[in-house]
Amino acid sequence: MKVVALALVSTVVLCSFAGCGDDSTAAASGGGGSGEGGKGSSGEGGKGGSDVSAWEEYCDASVAREEMCDPDNPPSPTLADCVGAKACFDSVFREEAREPLMACLSSRPCDKNDDLCYTEVGADLGTIPEQEEYLSGCNAKLDECPDLSNDWCTQGDVPWPLFEASLYAELSACFSESCDMVSACLDNAVQARGADCGGELGL
Repeated sequence: MKVVALALVSTVVLCSFAGCGDDSTAAASGGGGSGEGGKGSSGEGGKGGSDVSAWEEYCDASVAREEMCDPDNPPSPTLADCVGAKACFDSVFREEAREPLMACLSSRPCDKNDDLCYTEVGADLGTIPEQEEYLSGCNAKLDECPDLSNDWCTQGDVPWPLFEASLYAELSACFSESCDMVSACLDNAVQARGADCGGELGL
């Protein structure tokens, strides 16, 4: 997901959610073929093998899709960066979101924006108490702080419906900050989850 619209989220985090430049592949015409390859690699592999094997297969499929859809540019993230980012990916996204998100991102046609994967997977997930508490606090803070980006509270450029429970708790704590500090607090909470992976989440 190119989380590009957020002034409050740094470039590192923007790239984390989608491998910056990923949506530039939309002009390619062969997306359907990549979709089938990605589905077999990430979805099916995840069922039969270990988490690590499923992740490696996802990365293989994701890189293959990028190379097919945008052959003039190197894949972003690279295969090595993607493989090394599993722990950070797991620390951001809740368990039930991971496999369908991996499958969608790696199998989508070249002309399908990656934002749609986050929206579709988020719509299929049920809410958890931490998410509901986060959303309530976010909307209250948005009323208090008109300069706060509403992407933190809506299905905009922050894929918050997919977050892991403890991340919701960290983000919710930010709503006790003043209006001029809340954005940096939210930004830092997400960035910290990718710090050990150089800002990459394998996406």
